[in-house]
Amino acid sequence: MTATPLQRLMDNSAYAALYERVVHPSVLAPFTRRSSFEEIFQELRALSAPPSVAAEGLVLDLACGTGWFGRRLVREARATGTSISVLAVDASPAMLARARRIAARDGLTEIEHVEADVQRLTMVASGAADEIWLCGALHLIPDPHRTLAEVARVAKPGAVLLCQTFVRSERAAIRSPSSLASRFGFTFFELAELEHLIHAAGLAAAGIRRYGAVVFFAAKRPESGEPSPTSSS
Repeated sequence: MTATPLQRLMDNSAYAALYERVVHPSVLAPFTRRSSFEEIFQELRALSAPPSVAAEGLVLDLACGTGWFGRRLVREARATGTSISVLAVDASPAMLARARRIAARDGLTEIEHVEADVQRLTMVASGAADEIWLCGALHLIPDPHRTLAEVARVAKPGAVLLCQTFVRSERAAIRSPSSLASRFGFTFFELAELEHLIHAAGLAAAGIRRYGAVVFFAAKRPESGEPSPTSSS
């Protein structure tokens, strides 16, 4: 698989060092006012089921980058007295090196960082994950259907996927930066397209919120006895 220019840039140590403080907020700012990591976390946590409750067990932080969400999840679990282990997965060695350094500095031993393609989570058993986070990456992945199908495979029945990605917007102020971002490998989904991808993967949409060209959604693997979304499509 040929890496896009943006994917190559992400494997630069200088880019990784600037990612959380400079790159991430700068990229989101043209598309939404909810551009901070904490705002994204709170929006997604409000969509989880039950809402605003830390998961227990195995939590996946997919396409983790420098690991902000994994660290936040551990701090949430510690604050609420829940027990979790976080598996943080990314394909970029530079991003993972940065993530490991920060987690070690902060004493967050509950996080394991693994270099892997999120479309092939061979290190995770089927039905093993209690909660899955995929933030700021679905629009960069060549095959989002395959990724969501892999999420459905590793999710326990009833487990929730929490995702932040991008959708098309007709607002004039957003069209220009969207065009530029598309040249760097961003995909801007139609909402109906995103809903189709969720259902085609065997997941059930559990909640969605849109702000500008940024969308937050929760999708659930159906529990035993619940109809599969694909069965009615």
